[in-house]
Amino acid sequence: MHNKAYISNLSPSWPEERQQEVLANGIPTWPVIPLYRDELGPRALRDRDTDRLAGRQALARVTSRRDRPVIHVASLAVLDFRVAGFRDFLAILAQQRAILVAHAEGESYDLTVAGEAGRAAQRFPISRTRVGRDNGLALGTAVSAARRRAATDEAIKAIEDRWGKKGQRQKALVAETGLSLNTVVDRLGLWRDAKEKIKRAAKRKAQREKEKQNDPAHCG
Repeated sequence: MHNKAYISNLSPSWPEERQQEVLANGIPTWPVIPLYRDELGPRALRDRDTDRLAGRQALARVTSRRDRPVIHVASLAVLDFRVAGFRDFLAILAQQRAILVAHAEGESYDLTVAGEAGRAAQRFPISRTRVGRDNGLALGTAVSAARRRAATDEAIKAIEDRWGKKGQRQKALVAETGLSLNTVVDRLGLWRDAKEKIKRAAKRKAQREKEKQNDPAHCG
């Protein structure tokens, strides 16, 4: 699969800066992916003239690539003015076997699956309203926060067994996670406390081994 992104000025509720912000929060490789853009002039916007959407046309162009495209948008609202046009555009994307990801809505649509285009088309008019935008942003923010929490959990898990251990360095482990020192300490505790905890655990283990060796039942 290969990722692409699309930005336009088709929705007054979605200025380009806000679209870029939502995409940056939702796409790990942003901005190192192909970006397609349309910025219609006042007359084309007034006339809702989608024939002038050169960026969208380039986005939908069938290529010789065999891997499936994943097309990212901040919101479904930036793809068209009307439901009918939106449906037509999804039909073109389906020819590419595309997956459409709408980040503010927190939704992904596999356009090769029956019913997915219809599901997107039902959501589209809601996304075009300001209420839909605000609700979508709230959901998208929650999804982004969940992804960040999952990424943090994974990074912490990768070092927790080494935190405070002899031969390890606090600075190197923090750098490995890509997180801040405060975040790591909040999850794993202070380095010195972790070292002391490991020492106490080692002492208890040694004491148990000693008692086990001196136990007549064990010796017999």
